[in-house]
Amino acid sequence: MAKICNQEECNNPVFSNGFCQYHQSFRTDKKWLKSLLKQHKKGVAKIKSRSDKPKKESKSFFPFKNQVEVFNYLWEMEEHTCWLTGISIHSQKNGNKWVNCFAHVLPKGAYTYWKLNPDNIRLLHPEIHELVDNYKEEYEEKYPNVDFRKWFDLQDKMKEEYEQFKKKHLLS
Repeated sequence: MAKICNQEECNNPVFSNGFCQYHQSFRTDKKWLKSLLKQHKKGVAKIKSRSDKPKKESKSFFPFKNQVEVFNYLWEMEEHTCWLTGISIHSQKNGNKWVNCFAHVLPKGAYTYWKLNPDNIRLLHPEIHELVDNYKEEYEEKYPNVDFRKWFDLQDKMKEEYEQFKKKHLLS
């Protein structure tokens, strides 16, 4: 299992020196502090973070500002079991959720309007999430307890619903 970020309440995998990529600013190691000093000497008064970037105006069709809000909502509303196997999902870090327990049925890159749609997200055990994202035919025999057909049937159904959604909202 991957190491988890040292920042409190964060369950993202470690990127460098004990912190995920979003919490690198909390690092205190000499290498990090030296790079900050070097940037300061170059005249960079403030280290830019992701939040300093101008945000794109995007219309959200769902009552969530970001994925974390959707994930928190689903974690509260759903049973903590894998949708494909029925296996219980428990985090090793104080019972908190893992971000990789939440699988987008339709990939959020290709189906951007449904990135924050809770109906497009299912709770999956992290290992099962990895299997459906990187599916190969040999997985059918290797993992007989995983109902891959159920996942792909849902994807087909949701692709049709997505097209109807785009027409209804004049997006296509």
